[in-house]
Amino acid sequence: MSDIERLEKLIESNAKSIQALNEQSHELIQSNAKSIQALTDLANTIIPRVDEMQRQIVNMQRQMIDNQRRIDSTVADTRDLSADIRELTLENQRILKYLESLNK
Repeated sequence: MSDIERLEKLIESNAKSIQALNEQSHELIQSNAKSIQALTDLANTIIPRVDEMQRQIVNMQRQMIDNQRRIDSTVADTRDLSADIRELTLENQRILKYLESLNK
């Protein structure tokens, strides 16, 4: 076998290898494209659900703040009522003492 024949066979072998690599590259590109599309589709279904969950969390936080304000207001009202009750009790005691002094 001459040098030229060996070179021709080597060139032919290299061409086949290049063709095989091109086919593998094409298959990988297609596979990656499918994977990217699947991930995009998944993201398109997950993101709206995450957004909805975030809205629900914000609403729950607002409700908690409103509830805490109501509790604080109720506690303040209770303190005010307790003070009023103490004042009325003292006033009743004064009136009772006055009435007792009138009876003596």
